[in-house]
Amino acid sequence: MFCQIVNNKVFRGPSTDIVGGGDWRPCRFEYNGEIDLRYQDWYVSSFEIHNDYVIAKYSAKYKSISQIKIAKLMEVQKLEEKKLWTDIPWHFANGNTASIQYRDEIDRLNLTNVHQYASRCIVLGAPNTQLVYRTADNIIQTLTASEMDTMCVYIMGVKQSVKNVSWTHKDALRLLGTGEMNEVTGVQEPDQSQEILKYDFSTGWPA
Repeated sequence: MFCQIVNNKVFRGPSTDIVGGGDWRPCRFEYNGEIDLRYQDWYVSSFEIHNDYVIAKYSAKYKSISQIKIAKLMEVQKLEEKKLWTDIPWHFANGNTASIQYRDEIDRLNLTNVHQYASRCIVLGAPNTQLVYRTADNIIQTLTASEMDTMCVYIMGVKQSVKNVSWTHKDALRLLGTGEMNEVTGVQEPDQSQEILKYDFSTGWPA
């Protein structure tokens, strides 16, 4: 990168091919401090002019409050997905303990289907119907319809709790002001950037 010096002021430019007044010199970069790219961008805070080159000194500055809020919401979403798509251990009536695979929509659908079948057996008066479920370690477990129902209700309850906690955190973040004009109400919102940055969304999730 090259910089153009005009009246002791620095203007950035891509190459010496650009025509115009002033003196073109190579530009070096210095980055001051650390940056959290989720919430900050680099910007040129100052230039240092030397005889045959220029040093552009970069510092970190916070993005707009709206961008910070979006980044925070994305973090909540990532944590939700991490906790949602994870196996859950289950203690079977035969004494075995194994993980129920829950890593994607296929696993969710599989659990929903076996739960519907178990529920149907119970409604028809056959709660002791022998059913099977293949666990994450590829072992076939045998359960009664009642046992299958209990297992599925528990797992789906845990996964629903994950969604509920995620919604709670997202709603709380959205309520924080952006410091910008609300186009709907026409009212200037309070600047609560620090509240957004400090908001702790790690609480409340099921173990």
